[in-house]
Amino acid sequence: MKKKKLMNKIIVLALFVFYMYALLKIILFKFDSIDMTFLWHQLQENLGNPVRIMNRLQLGNFIPFKSISNNIQSLSSHDVINLVGNITVFIPFGMFLVLLSKNKGMSFIGVLAQSLSLSLCLECLQVVFFIGSFDVDDLILNTSGGLLGYSAFKLYDKFKLISLSVIIALIVGGSLLLFIDSKDQVVSIETVKQIKEAKGFDEMLRKKDFLKKVKESLKVNGFETVAMVTSSPSAKRLTIDIYLKNEPNNKIKKEIESIVKTVGKENNIDFDSLTIKVKKYEEPKSNG
Repeated sequence: MKKKKLMNKIIVLALFVFYMYALLKIILFKFDSIDMTFLWHQLQENLGNPVRIMNRLQLGNFIPFKSISNNIQSLSSHDVINLVGNITVFIPFGMFLVLLSKNKGMSFIGVLAQSLSLSLCLECLQVVFFIGSFDVDDLILNTSGGLLGYSAFKLYDKFKLISLSVIIALIVGGSLLLFIDSKDQVVSIETVKQIKEAKGFDEMLRKKDFLKKVKESLKVNGFETVAMVTSSPSAKRLTIDIYLKNEPNNKIKKEIESIVKTVGKENNIDFDSLTIKVKKYEEPKSNG
């Protein structure tokens, strides 16, 4: 009897480790290989430039049920996968929380809190590593999935219709197959491959001292910049935020745009898309 219980614990733990690995690979790496060097580079880039993180957050959705409502209204196969997939992929997590808790004593509130925490952590990591955007509806769907898993386990515990190992294997396998089968339709504007290409594009810009030349050219033309921030959502697409001391009018904005584009042409930089935003620099407000 003890040997059987130990074997069940090992099976459950092994399945949980596999499940968490697959979950991270699906959500953070969009089915690509886990590249720690790439993640470290993304982390350094973004922590050294908090404006990029703020810009990324502005692209997110913080209105509950907005994305869910949009998906239901359009209801394409892509939308169905987003809705069902975000729920299903967290169902095993709710079950594992109960199975791995002492005497299977995990409560409904405990599962809700931990499912929400994991989902929030994954959403924040996507922003910090610049591999996705924040969506509050993902938190709602993921947490609902965790609670469904909890409820499914409680039903099993009451009726014991089939083997525990079978029910876990079916749910884990079903969740992962759903996502793997729909990997070409995963809800993400960017993929890790695109981001790596963008990284190469950024490195090329650095080698050509593009920003330095832009700043020098602006200075020659009488524009003193306070700060410049760039982001490359994909290869050959560049957004530059240029901050000036004074509020720029439309004429100044057009002159600066023309200067930046000229510097790009002079250095044989081929842009598919170049977005230039000229703004007044706002001093950070002191808490004191």
